[in-house]
Amino acid sequence: MVLGGLDVSIQKKKVQNSVRDVAYLNGLLYVLDEPGGFVRIYNPTTGQPLINSNPINSPTHLLVHGSTIYVAAGNQVLSSNIPNPYDPNVAAWVFEPVLTLGSSDSASGMAFDSSGNFYVADRSTNTVYVYDQDFKLNYAWPAMQDNPEFLLYMGG
Repeated sequence: MVLGGLDVSIQKKKVQNSVRDVAYLNGLLYVLDEPGGFVRIYNPTTGQPLINSNPINSPTHLLVHGSTIYVAAGNQVLSSNIPNPYDPNVAAWVFEPVLTLGSSDSASGMAFDSSGNFYVADRSTNTVYVYDQDFKLNYAWPAMQDNPEFLLYMGG
């Protein structure tokens, strides 16, 4: 079912899993539509849908960093350059894998620190992995009591 341009699933007469994550940058609203399997860009003033990404399997979180958008999906982190949704000649908006966690892992929250290190939470192993600027694994935090879901970097 589609409501307001977003896919939704209805379970027990309640909306489930529609908007999973959002970001706002340069006057555009980026919405991660989990049941639809897309990242969608909207004009936040009018609510007009502007462009959809290629289909993404099991997207859970998004992160905008510079001119790149990252999506945690299944056991992968995907990335794409951010397209100009007002350009009628824009090519298809396609996400490509940046890194893959173990086969049963579930990527979730992501963040960059001021040194360019990339952090990704893993709900299957209850840990956070830290990668360098080239997405090579540096280290992992000790396992947590609960599933890490969202990450927010607040350093300098």
